[in-house]
Amino acid sequence: MTDEVAWLDATAQAELVASGQVSATELVDAAIARTEELDGTLNALPLRMFEDARERARGALSGPFAGVPFVL
Repeated sequence: MTDEVAWLDATAQAELVASGQVSATELVDAAIARTEELDGTLNALPLRMFEDARERARGALSGPFAGVPFVL
């Protein structure tokens, strides 16, 4: 799953969630795996709130990009 969604844009990921092909939790887990794979080199995320992201993905979602993980 991780490799399949890693290169999709937010619109494509949102469509997968809306159609039920992928859950928001699966997208979050894929994003976390990709972060752990690359961030050792980049060191772009000093504060990691992975469990919070997973909890939010399991909750109620709404909006056009519901379920699509992003970094602030």
